[in-house]
Amino acid sequence: MTSLPIIVVGAGAVGTATALALRRRGEKVLLLEQFFIGHQRGSSHGPSRIIRYLYESERYTLMMPNAYKLWAKLEDEQNVNLNTKCGILNISSAARKSVYTDILSKNNFNFSDKIDHLPMKTCEEFGYVLEEEGGVLDASACLRASFDQFLKIGGKFIDGFKLKDFQDDGKETGFFKDRRQASMLKLTLGNRINTEAKHIRVGVKFRRDNASKLPQRFSFLELFFSSWRFSTFSQRKILSKTVTVYSTDGKSHVGRKLILACGAWAKKILAKTGLEIPLEVIKTEVSYWKVKPDFAGKYDISCFPAGIIDVNNEETGEIYHYYWTPVKEYPNLIKISYHGTYRDEIDPDERDDPKKESSERAKDQREDHKRIIDLHFEGIDSSNPVIVEPCMYTNTPDNDFILDVHPTMKNVVIGAGFSGHGFKMSPETGEILAELALEKEPTYDMSFFSLDRFNK
Repeated sequence: MTSLPIIVVGAGAVGTATALALRRRGEKVLLLEQFFIGHQRGSSHGPSRIIRYLYESERYTLMMPNAYKLWAKLEDEQNVNLNTKCGILNISSAARKSVYTDILSKNNFNFSDKIDHLPMKTCEEFGYVLEEEGGVLDASACLRASFDQFLKIGGKFIDGFKLKDFQDDGKETGFFKDRRQASMLKLTLGNRINTEAKHIRVGVKFRRDNASKLPQRFSFLELFFSSWRFSTFSQRKILSKTVTVYSTDGKSHVGRKLILACGAWAKKILAKTGLEIPLEVIKTEVSYWKVKPDFAGKYDISCFPAGIIDVNNEETGEIYHYYWTPVKEYPNLIKISYHGTYRDEIDPDERDDPKKESSERAKDQREDHKRIIDLHFEGIDSSNPVIVEPCMYTNTPDNDFILDVHPTMKNVVIGAGFSGHGFKMSPETGEILAELALEKEPTYDMSFFSLDRFNK
């Protein structure tokens, strides 16, 4: 009997990494995507994503070394350059500088606070920490490399599959004492099944929802193969443990496990199962600003780091962030953007609905960007961005990921809520989701990523 695949829905960074992690383990894998590989409707496109070791949350600092190793492995496998090491400059209040230096020192990561060589405006109000091992991933190239490696080692991919619903059949349908007894069963359409085995415990699963258990000892059993589904494995193995996924256009696929890595669509899909997760889908805008002629070349990735700016909200006391990546994808344009949104929560299928736009919010956004750019950067034209590109975040209330098994569908694994900082560690996240699907215990403290935390 041909074994059923593990199905992964969603071919973004996390889904593709998960499919690759499973295939590297020798598992049969089917990767499904509603659009096409490398599409720009989700959260995994574009030429630049920051990669760094530094996290205030130790759980992510612990994950990053393996993520770096897996990116390097993928570079070797596909003979491509995915990570450009340029450093990450962290700008915070002077009082918070020690938070970053302590974490970097504790983990033996190289850093410096010397930035005199950079075209930055500095003052004593701020602290500056340059993480030397940081860099920029080419997101689109990373996704393509991961996908190509998945196909190279035998993975199967189908695009144009928009998930409508799924069904988890997690019920046992029978056991055999050994494979010899299992082979004694001969399934013939419309004929009787005869066996002399006296130690067979058989369960049968209707194609519909009802199931029946038969006595442990019997002489013969009459089945009509056209009405029943039956699978055989050795004793202690579940005979028919399947998940079926259905598309909006009537297609379906059957697997033994399902991993949902649906990005911004996770909330809508899981709600159909009665699982309400506090995910917030937002539209972000990635803005590119012109470097003035006198500063041409000074912000290029060959000589300028990427970075993150902490901004204190004086009213709430909370810290929010801006980030930048050096000139790379567009000549003489530097990416500087707010890590968040000025809009309300959105439906991912209506991301670019013009009715949801607000000229007042757009004005506020431009003014805030101008203030940040003028405060920290020399030689950047802050009057208006030259290019603005859309992206989406799927945020949890605590900004921690969801990596867990569905509470009522035990053959379904969920990877969601990456909250705008999941791309860099997606290879390691894929490893974790693969372990959950194979019912192995991950090496990390999974309580931070569990669904149960929302019930406390």
